[in-house]
Amino acid sequence: MKHITDTTLHGRTRKGPSSTSQTQRYTEGQGKVHQAHQRHNSIVKNKKRST
Repeated sequence: MKHITDTTLHGRTRKGPSSTSQTQRYTEGQGKVHQAHQRHNSIVKNKKRST
């Protein structure tokens, strides 16, 4: 039952020809968002330090 839940409900499948490209695009997007957040956080930290 668990493996069924992983593939059908979450839509992010480890194996699956139809959704692999979607999953890749999703993870790439998440990575970019994460980088942006990190950049923003470092800028905020630097501002706090200088004041």
